[in-house]
Amino acid sequence: RERLTAIVAMTDDGGSSGRLRHELNVLPPGDIRNCLIGLSENESLMAQLLIFRFEGDNGLSGHSLGNLILAALSEINQSFLKAVSDLSSILAINGQILPATVENAVLRAELADGSIIEGETRINACQKAIRRIMIEPEDARPLDQSIAALEKAHGIIIGPGSLYTSILPNLMIHGVADAIRRSPAKKILAANLMTEPEETRGFTVEDHIRVIHEHTGLRMIDHVLINNAPLPIHLQSRYRGEEAEATR
Repeated sequence: RERLTAIVAMTDDGGSSGRLRHELNVLPPGDIRNCLIGLSENESLMAQLLIFRFEGDNGLSGHSLGNLILAALSEINQSFLKAVSDLSSILAINGQILPATVENAVLRAELADGSIIEGETRINACQKAIRRIMIEPEDARPLDQSIAALEKAHGIIIGPGSLYTSILPNLMIHGVADAIRRSPAKKILAANLMTEPEETRGFTVEDHIRVIHEHTGLRMIDHVLINNAPLPIHLQSRYRGEEAEATR
């Protein structure tokens, strides 16, 4: 695990992350926080604190404590990247977690009818088919550490995650797809267990690969990891209620 590098999309504009992004002008911390929790020991008290979410009818309602800590460390250090590094050290995490970019990137989508919508939250909730997504600014750059990690990696795992609002926002940061192409590593797509009714209704694994290749202009997937075991009954019931289907 100490050799692991996680590169995390920075286009979240909803929930606690969105509020902190707009009110404090910090990068969205939520997905970074989730990675920190994932790489920490589950029994760690600090990891439990990162998960804690305030409730009630007040200004803190809905905020995750982990998001607030990252926002505070960003202010103290005047650097979001240093904030992530500091919190990683506090949690004694092996490996490194890197934001896909430290620029204020915004996600936009062109829909099948030609209309344009902006913001990850709106795109994720849109019922219309998505033709393509775009990053603003177009030249948003990755961290040098991310490019270096990709170029020397033994394996690059893409996904799982929402195709248009989690996977592609990473791949479309300027220079990332080219770094993946240059890397001698095997490129593995970890296919989602289920489709998403808003983004990928009716999509097959081949559709996911096609969209990735169309957006990056590269044929970059060498292998696909896909579940072929039956889902537990309680998960089938839950996903049926969400109108999701098993990815095939």
